[in-house]
Amino acid sequence: MRLNKACAIANKESLFQLKNIKAILVSNRDKLPETSPVQFALLPQDHENIRGAKSFY
Repeated sequence: MRLNKACAIANKESLFQLKNIKAILVSNRDKLPETSPVQFALLPQDHENIRGAKSFY
């Protein structure tokens, strides 16, 4: 069961060497819950030191 999950992690990360699968098993990464990728949103900032587009040529 652990080996299957370690192989799935390795496939997802394009890790195809045996040493990578061993590292996943040794570090117990296969036992960690799966996380979804974090998405960051950049928000415009309003501050007196920030110049707008009309300040540039």
